[in-house]
Amino acid sequence: MLTTTPQLIHDRFVEVIEAIPITYVDRQGEQWRHVPDDDGLASDAEIRLFYMEEDIALAVDGGLWSPRGEEYEYELQVWVSYGTLGKRWQHLVTQDAVDLRIQLEQQLAPTLSGLLRVRHEDFEAEQDQVGHILGFHVFTIGYMHDTSQVP
Repeated sequence: MLTTTPQLIHDRFVEVIEAIPITYVDRQGEQWRHVPDDDGLASDAEIRLFYMEEDIALAVDGGLWSPRGEEYEYELQVWVSYGTLGKRWQHLVTQDAVDLRIQLEQQLAPTLSGLLRVRHEDFEAEQDQVGHILGFHVFTIGYMHDTSQVP
């Protein structure tokens, strides 16, 4: 079974998210744009700015195993800034969540060798007094990690 790493998954997901076709009609011209750290998320006007943060990957107890690797899992948070959308922002965010989940699930092996699972778990959001919306999508990522080089 082929393997991958969280870094390769991260890099692929950045490319895929930036290329997501926007299906929600309002503000359809505003594409996803990656920022290198969470400081870049603050924006009054721009929406769909995103930053990804991963937890430490751990071996899955009773998971898949092969001579080349074993199953690992970690939590991925895709932080998204939605600027100031006003009322009814939940509709746009819901459709973005659907688009995001579908595009990331399409990366499962064999598209990205070793990627076993992409499960959308949650979305948490905050809105300040001015109306800035910042939230994060939580995904569980399962993959085959190369453990063949470990003595």
